[in-house]
Amino acid sequence: MKNRRGFSLIEMLVVLTIMGILSAIGIPRYQQYVTNSAIETGKTSLVSLAAAMERHRARTGTYAGAAAGKRDTGAPAIFPAHSPDDNSPYFNLTITAADSASYQLTATSTQKGTLGKGTLTLDSTGLQGGTDTLRNKW
Repeated sequence: MKNRRGFSLIEMLVVLTIMGILSAIGIPRYQQYVTNSAIETGKTSLVSLAAAMERHRARTGTYAGAAAGKRDTGAPAIFPAHSPDDNSPYFNLTITAADSASYQLTATSTQKGTLGKGTLTLDSTGLQGGTDTLRNKW
């Protein structure tokens, strides 16, 4: 009997078939996990920005003036403007409306390929919403 070394062609094909099946199942699930994680990060950032708005109102008596340049709308000056606050954010955070008694916050998707096109919204009454592909993500 000869001393066998290595793998036969059939063994290699079986291994490649198994790897292909695992990849076909695993990659889409991983991509969905990344998408869901990014959306949860955006929602958490909106809730944290809402808490910052409440602290701003407690200090100043109004929600107005919380955006950059003491404006009522735009990028927040009281909280990071991106979510997460790093080199590759998934969302841009903005104060869409603010006055003495109410506000509306928006997180706009920056990763169109990962998250699709859309926004998440939160207002001073706790009303949550979304548009386009993020419509029913709360």
